[in-house]
Amino acid sequence: MIFFTRLRHMCSHLPLIGPLFYARWPEHRASLKELFISLAFSTVTFWLTAIFLLGVGASKGLSYFSLVHATISKGELFIFSVGLLGPILLATADDIEDKRPRFGRIWHIVALVVLALLASGFHSQIKAAQFEQRLEAINVTFMFNMSVMIAVAAVLLRYLALLYRKASFIPSRELNDPVDDFSAAFNARHTAKD
Repeated sequence: MIFFTRLRHMCSHLPLIGPLFYARWPEHRASLKELFISLAFSTVTFWLTAIFLLGVGASKGLSYFSLVHATISKGELFIFSVGLLGPILLATADDIEDKRPRFGRIWHIVALVVLALLASGFHSQIKAAQFEQRLEAINVTFMFNMSVMIAVAAVLLRYLALLYRKASFIPSRELNDPVDDFSAAFNARHTAKD
């Protein structure tokens, strides 16, 4: 048991993935629930379009997953990734006073910026090839694989940001501090008149 406690403590200091080891199950559960809802809404154009395409005559003989692939195979996941990374950057840059181990904010921001630049760059290449009508110059398989990898990385970073926010929420501080501030301001204002 001591071995696992030490291992957990050591791993909690790893860049990017540290929160996975010091967060408790309720924090993981709340983060997963929020991530699921976020992904369901942000990917609706992919999976709902595939459902609608099932009713179109041109899609006869194609499976649902082939149609999902068709909705994401031309760089759409790059756009999805950049859109998912923006809010994470804002949440990561927000400073939280917490006594628990930090997740390495600098590493997180560097990973976000690198992923956003890669996704934007690859998407620009696809659009430039489409604009010049030179799609044969693009390695479609490579671009699709990169879009999937970047999207998965963006989802993992989103989960880590959610988990960090859930793990660093301390109800006594978050809920009592505003009340204490209001009470102090109220007392100061009303005692000054006496």
